[in-house]
Amino acid sequence: MTIMQVNKIKSFIIIIIIFSAEFVIPQHKITIDANVQYQTLEGFGGSDAWNCEYVGKYWSDSEKEAIAKLLFSKATDSLGNPEGIGLSRWRFNIGAGSEEQKPLGNFDKPERRVECFLNSDGSYNWNKQIGQQWFLRKANEYGVESLIAFSNSPPVFFTRNGLAHGSDGSYSNLAADKYGDFANFLTTTLKHFATEGINFEWISPVNEPQYDWTSGQEGCTWLNSEIFKIIGELNSSIIANGLDTKILTPEAGSWEYLNTQKDNVNKSNQIEAFFNPTSGFYLGNYKNVPNAVCGHTYWTFSNNTSLVTVRNKVNHKAQLNGLDLYQTEYSELSSIDERLSSYMDHALFMAKVIYADLTLAHSKAWSYWTVLERERWDQQNRFYLIRIKPSDGDYGDLTKSGIHYASKTLWTLGNYSRFVRPGYKLLKVSGASNLNSLMGSAFVAQDSSKLVIVLINYEKSSQEILPELTNLPIGKNFNAFNIYLTDAASDLKYIGDADKNKIITLPARSVVTLVSDLVNSTDNSDKVGSWSLEHVDSEEIIGENGAAINAFDGNVNTYWHTQWNNGSPGYPHEIQINLGSITEINGFSYLPRQYDNLNGTIKDYEFYVSQDGKNWGNTIASGTWVADKSEKQVVFDKVDCQYIKLVGKSEINGNNWASAAEIKIFDEIVNAVDNEIKKTNNGFELYQNYPNPFNAQCNIKYTIPSAGFVKMDIYNSVGEKVKTLVDQYQQEGTYQAHWDFKSGFSNNISSGVYIYKLNVTSKTGAWSQSKKMTYLK
Repeated sequence: MTIMQVNKIKSFIIIIIIFSAEFVIPQHKITIDANVQYQTLEGFGGSDAWNCEYVGKYWSDSEKEAIAKLLFSKATDSLGNPEGIGLSRWRFNIGAGSEEQKPLGNFDKPERRVECFLNSDGSYNWNKQIGQQWFLRKANEYGVESLIAFSNSPPVFFTRNGLAHGSDGSYSNLAADKYGDFANFLTTTLKHFATEGINFEWISPVNEPQYDWTSGQEGCTWLNSEIFKIIGELNSSIIANGLDTKILTPEAGSWEYLNTQKDNVNKSNQIEAFFNPTSGFYLGNYKNVPNAVCGHTYWTFSNNTSLVTVRNKVNHKAQLNGLDLYQTEYSELSSIDERLSSYMDHALFMAKVIYADLTLAHSKAWSYWTVLERERWDQQNRFYLIRIKPSDGDYGDLTKSGIHYASKTLWTLGNYSRFVRPGYKLLKVSGASNLNSLMGSAFVAQDSSKLVIVLINYEKSSQEILPELTNLPIGKNFNAFNIYLTDAASDLKYIGDADKNKIITLPARSVVTLVSDLVNSTDNSDKVGSWSLEHVDSEEIIGENGAAINAFDGNVNTYWHTQWNNGSPGYPHEIQINLGSITEINGFSYLPRQYDNLNGTIKDYEFYVSQDGKNWGNTIASGTWVADKSEKQVVFDKVDCQYIKLVGKSEINGNNWASAAEIKIFDEIVNAVDNEIKKTNNGFELYQNYPNPFNAQCNIKYTIPSAGFVKMDIYNSVGEKVKTLVDQYQQEGTYQAHWDFKSGFSNNISSGVYIYKLNVTSKTGAWSQSKKMTYLK
């Protein structure tokens, strides 16, 4: 299934229609508000545990390079498809020395053993972990923005039992007199890599301290008191070595350990333990410990209730303590209630977790655990981004170079990581939070240059969206979307572009990323479509985005506003628009700014036309508009012109300001022109009401050739909207709207001419038509 595109406009309410074989689910409205911003994202990442050591050390250069490109590249191919997912964070595991101890220790998988840079005599061998170092250097070469070093266990020379895992979970395996030694080992490692141009932004000395770690991998349990002690030593060592690396802690085994008393009370409720100033383990006084905590997202997504509740709680606790949250490990470890049977199912579920961690927990970063893994025991892609297969098969020897496969989890993570770059801010999205249907998150670049929207269609049927963005940054305009699709058939594929006024179809069970440039208003030379700004006497472009071009950009949420910052010139105010060519018109409409206080709404007006923009002649229409937010329509005899001029003579509230959300013209009474290329009916039809004239009731018949959003409004002769007859999504076909003129109106409604207007936005186009009807009492 492909992404389909249909005309719409510039701001960002997303209206969704969900189809199934049996019924149509009612439309949803999704609003993205660029004025409401949440956390600043620091990126998306992964770790080199455990198999990067083997691949980097033993596999062919071509395989290694291809894998590195998939993980780190931000380039695109000749067709516009991303070559990689552009990770912006990379976690490097500093080993504890279990590899050199073979066969000592309880390790059931050889790849879980790791070398250690430190030798038993106190010297260092920087040729250890050479495979991991290969990927670390590649990450640095590709420009990965944030490098994080993490430790699962202190070196075996510093542990109580001489192993890289514990003997029991009562207390840390780090010997009581080795805290300073362990801290210095970590900073020595950081300093070595810094001399080679590899600078770690973060160091994480403990990992999942809640667990006993008595077998299976390198690991060490830690009490909160012991974490407090090692953080203090590490902070001092970093300062003494002249480094600025920040300390990331406590890498909690799940979100719940951060904000609740869970299992061992001395290993949980860690926000309170480390960041309550009254706590004996308060870390807030350490220079290199930012106001931040990190945890893993495991074990908290068995069902949607857990997914939501856990993240809301940890976010609330973090906010109360003024802390940033970081999610540092995910894979599909725990069992879940829903059945996932395909590779795309697992990828979509991961996307759901990412959505929840970003929009509910408000995590500033999100990382996958094991980016490389073999596929064994029918686990599909639960535990990897890239599947690696040694030459002797999935259960074979990792020292034998093999082949790799890019997974759906890789590309789905790429829907976020490739486009949501460090510094982007999460925006408010309303109406796209159904964890079983449609999820949406939106992000704006730090310099307001780009907008990124990630949409997850969890349904087994396609969903149609009509994007609209509200409250763009001051001085910015909204451009077309580049569309990138991941589903069962596509891997972060560039589908093409959708104009800002197009409907987009999200294929079933898919993740779609929309990317748009936000350009300066001046970049468009005051031109939208064939229309351009000829002249305006005043516009506010410093205090807000009140540029005159907004009055004909097709977006009711932007507006022209006369100057109010550093002075506000009084009436009259005027705006002149060049239609681009000689056009026959017989009316225009004025939509005030959609604010309840009617600020800037024009009261008395005059309207002029010209063929050369110089000779305006006499007023072609004038009058007084009522004080409300409705669209005002004015009809006059047909006239040929290329330029139009609206002059405001006064304001509803007696203020100096003028404003306009939208100004449109009519090329004939039955066809509204919304500043776009004129179209034929293409199967759309609005019929004359019957009977006409009428004195009580009438029917209005219309035909739409394809499904779309339909609205029919009734206006009186001065442009006031008096009734909305239709406002819903409809399938293709012929319909009849019924209007009982007396229903809902007072008895003083006068006889006269009324206008009924039909607006349709569908897959085949945006279409508008109006007709007159006559009411006789």
